[in-house]
Amino acid sequence: MTIKTDILQQVCAIAQKQVQDMIPKLELAFIPHEMGRLYEIVDLGEHGISHHPAHKIGLNILEKNKHRELTSFLGLAIHQQIKWLGLASNETMLGLFNVNVNEFDTPKDLRRAVYHYIWHALDLIDIRTRPEYAAKFRSGPMIPKRSPMNLARLNLQADVFSAVMAGLMGEEDSIDVLAAQRALDSIRPVHARRAEDYPFVIAMESAKFGFEKLLEAKPQKHKFMPFARQLAIEVGKTFDETSIRQWWGFSEPAQDMAWRNQTGEIILGSAVLSSEDSFVRATGHLVCDITGIEPAGNLLLIGKYNAFKPKEENKLLHRELMEKTFEEAMALGLREESGRPLLLAANKQNEGLTNGVIIGWCANALQAAAKAFDSAISSGRSPVQAAKLEFEGTKDVPQWEALEKLGNKIVDERRSGRAVTLGGIADLCENDKNFAPVMGAVVNTMKDPDYIKQLEAANEFALAKPAPTAPSAPTPKAPTPAAPVPSAPAFSAPGLGLGGGGNNAAARQRFYAEQARRKAEEEAQK
Repeated sequence: MTIKTDILQQVCAIAQKQVQDMIPKLELAFIPHEMGRLYEIVDLGEHGISHHPAHKIGLNILEKNKHRELTSFLGLAIHQQIKWLGLASNETMLGLFNVNVNEFDTPKDLRRAVYHYIWHALDLIDIRTRPEYAAKFRSGPMIPKRSPMNLARLNLQADVFSAVMAGLMGEEDSIDVLAAQRALDSIRPVHARRAEDYPFVIAMESAKFGFEKLLEAKPQKHKFMPFARQLAIEVGKTFDETSIRQWWGFSEPAQDMAWRNQTGEIILGSAVLSSEDSFVRATGHLVCDITGIEPAGNLLLIGKYNAFKPKEENKLLHRELMEKTFEEAMALGLREESGRPLLLAANKQNEGLTNGVIIGWCANALQAAAKAFDSAISSGRSPVQAAKLEFEGTKDVPQWEALEKLGNKIVDERRSGRAVTLGGIADLCENDKNFAPVMGAVVNTMKDPDYIKQLEAANEFALAKPAPTAPSAPTPKAPTPAAPVPSAPAFSAPGLGLGGGGNNAAARQRFYAEQARRKAEEEAQK
């Protein structure tokens, strides 16, 4: 849905007036655009900043950021006019924001986003007043550059500021709504923003307490922004670097599991039942309370990858799952008198790689065992002994540490919004000899005729049906407030990839499979 232009103008105009009442020298410019269309507005000069003394500086900022897609604060353009032979000066500032109109469903969503990013502009102005920066930022562009710690701290304050401003302007449940959004984001794959950078969950109670006290003071409308600003500063002081790191202790493994397609229930159960860190367990319980999602019990966690556990435990589980997969495939193979079930198990594991699932992966060993199984059958030898011998000799290549490294690379690709296919995994493996067994197994799967037919059938089905909507968040045990989207829309992983859509992913798979087949034929001819 696209927010209407008149609503956008109204929300931004109110925010602009509130800011100028507080800082008269600061003017805000909100540049609306559709997804992927900001560059057109910049190139055509339809940004509406030409009247401002700092517009030339602003144009440079826009030019460097014209390919932005998601709503953001772009920077400050500062113009300083020298008067009286250098004895006096007059300065004006222009804050630049791009607003992706496709991101917002309601005026409330838009308003929260606007105030969130205004906070980032106000922070730059505060930095500029510090003595150590007085000479550096007298004029010219001022672009936000944040370390991970500073970004998380600022986003916490920005969320407090945004929720409090929305509350003062009549949105009574604004703090709960925003907390629900950030909590849900921490346990689901959202590539538009990093959940680790938004620790508002840990500040929710402090924000609510401060907001209640603020309401008791009954501030006048023209004082809303100064009061909200002061409250955000005070809440921010309550949460130091240690607090942010404790949030990371929960959100980083939670996101690792979310991007490997674990459910919110499994993630929360893993956090509250298996983490050795009491702060992580407490944060997990807090997310449960905010979202209304029941954590999974111990029985449901058995056999699942758990980023909250020590790495050594996942390594042991990896070995157990390899053996289990082999035994189950062998049982089927004996019934069918064929190594085909071993190949199908390998294909399934390779498909799982596209989601970063590396625990229990032994596709190369399964493929080798399948070949040994069929060879033994044809020569009258024991297929069980032949397959097991081959499997045991290759199952630990590559080692767990190399698989971990590859899994992390795949998750990074997915979080960046890039589609991950078997061909893409082959590309990731190409320049690392430790990944050679994975690459070989993936190429074998892509050449498998049955696998190619499966992709073609999936592609035809995808073309025949309407485009799927993004998967919803885990089902809460009780209704929760509708979550806002103050900084970007949530996109969950569709099908085999992310960002490229199911049809493109399938087509890419077929392309790589055909290349692999031709390469194999060329090598055979040599």
